[in-house]
Amino acid sequence: MIEYIKLKPKKYKLEKKSLIRELLMSNNKKFYYVYILETTSKRSRKKKYYTGYTGNLYRRLEQHKNDKGAKFCRGKKIELKYFETHFNRSDAMKRELEIKSLTHDEKTQLIKDFQKR
Repeated sequence: MIEYIKLKPKKYKLEKKSLIRELLMSNNKKFYYVYILETTSKRSRKKKYYTGYTGNLYRRLEQHKNDKGAKFCRGKKIELKYFETHFNRSDAMKRELEIKSLTHDEKTQLIKDFQKR
């Protein structure tokens, strides 16, 4: 199943991880991203989710990996599990709050649905 997402100036095919790479490498400031990271503690291996929003997803992931992002992620292994795009910051902030209010199981289901696409 191939879905198309219209982004200016071209269409992106939703195949494997090509769309993710295209959006991560994009420095286009017209988009805002809401994302979920799975964090794993190095000692207990307990998995938790961190939700945030940004205007440059690639830069923000690098900040998290280099322990310069949120304190919640410092000293932990992180992995991008989910993201979505928005055209303005206020929509991204509202969606971030919606996702943060979900339970752990609801976030897990959201991630599973995202990865099936």
